[in-house]
Amino acid sequence: QMCIRDRYQRRVHGDQLFKKFLMRISPDPEALSRLPETRPSVPVTYDRHIGHENISSHSSKSRVQENYSDEHKLITTSLENSHSHDFKSLVKGVSGDLGNLENGRETSFYFQRWRLVEVASLVMTIISLGLSVLVSQIRFLEHEEATFNAILILVTISTLLLLFANVLNYLCYLDYLKGRKILRKADTLKSSGLLNNLIIELIFTLPHPNIAFKELSFEAYNETVGLAYDIALNDLMNLLQLFKILFILRFIFASSPYFDCSAQRICSMYGATASYAFVIRSFMKKFSFRFVCVSFGVSVLVFAYALQLAERPLGVKTTDFHLDSYPNALWCTVITMATVGYGDYYPRTTLGRIIAFIICNWGVLNTSLGVISINQYLEMSSLERKAYSTSLRLKNSKVIKQQAASLLIRFAQLGRRKGGVITTRELLGLNHIAKDFKARKRIYDSIFEESANTSEEFQRQMMLVNEEMKVYVRNQLRLSELLKELRSETE
Repeated sequence: QMCIRDRYQRRVHGDQLFKKFLMRISPDPEALSRLPETRPSVPVTYDRHIGHENISSHSSKSRVQENYSDEHKLITTSLENSHSHDFKSLVKGVSGDLGNLENGRETSFYFQRWRLVEVASLVMTIISLGLSVLVSQIRFLEHEEATFNAILILVTISTLLLLFANVLNYLCYLDYLKGRKILRKADTLKSSGLLNNLIIELIFTLPHPNIAFKELSFEAYNETVGLAYDIALNDLMNLLQLFKILFILRFIFASSPYFDCSAQRICSMYGATASYAFVIRSFMKKFSFRFVCVSFGVSVLVFAYALQLAERPLGVKTTDFHLDSYPNALWCTVITMATVGYGDYYPRTTLGRIIAFIICNWGVLNTSLGVISINQYLEMSSLERKAYSTSLRLKNSKVIKQQAASLLIRFAQLGRRKGGVITTRELLGLNHIAKDFKARKRIYDSIFEESANTSEEFQRQMMLVNEEMKVYVRNQLRLSELLKELRSETE
């Protein structure tokens, strides 16, 4: 009776949700608005013998059937009046998109196509960054105007191709999510939530040095040096170009074995997501020390270039300031990331100080990751801990045997002595040996308890039980032999 009532309440709740769904998709909501919100109350009686509520059979069935027939008529009338909506096809499409299992070959095809677009995006990123670095270095040297303009045009072309590759990248990733049945086939970039990420990436991709900004600059005054200097707009564009390094990192993470189709399926089995954060955690788990070293090296090279770009306009105006050279900027970056700060080279411009602040915080984070990686490297694995505990137990067992043997020899020597007199010195020596033996035995037991896991403890307990059973069987056999002997004697 309770099961029947629970089933009835669940059907009432399901009807309410179904009506809300029909109100959204049906073009004739007036007919659906006449549907009752809940089912009519079912007559309920109380059974004194059972102590539960009881549903009367005939009246409740007839009323529920009448209510179902009225609702069915109203729903069919509303759906027949719709000409632009096909409810069956809609439900079938939704269930077909999200209810079926993914096709492995189709998913692999979409994933490989997405990675191919990632390769194209990587190539355009490297070309754009390389040309931007070339522009920043040529600008302060003697150069031909035509060559400089050609390089700026190539930077613009590579940036536009990178914008197109990013858009195509998100479209391919959308198809991949549809192939994995995470999204419906009718979903778009806007409905899936990927459009916001795409717009952010396009905003960070668009800034680049170009011909239109070649002659543009603004004047700034440095109070530390007491000089005015010009900051070119293309230098700021070169600084913003450094955000494109994130595209290179994205390609590295997407090409790792912790982000492929197999990793996606395994993570979905355990309720996790194979995201870029999962890839970083996996790298830190398996290649912690190498990951931190590579991160430190790449960070030093990138931040040194950014510091040089920020300090070069002021370095051109002065002769006692040397951060406009890349080796000096590299040394200053290493010292800042290590949080040492000798003070031989330091930034003087506002933009350079902002970059130095970012370098300092990133250095603290990288140093803490280095400490964690060293700790993980020095930490023993479970097998190494077992081997270490076993070797330590063997060494302690040898010492225990030697102490026990020396203690027994002393007792034997004292037992053979005539008169049985023991001096105070000998008694203290025996007490000292006994204390050492007890302490060593406690160390041995503690090592065994630390190293033993559940299976080893179970095996040890089973061995003890087996020995006790052997003693019990031996005593039973001996008792039976004694009984046989007694019977034979009495006969």
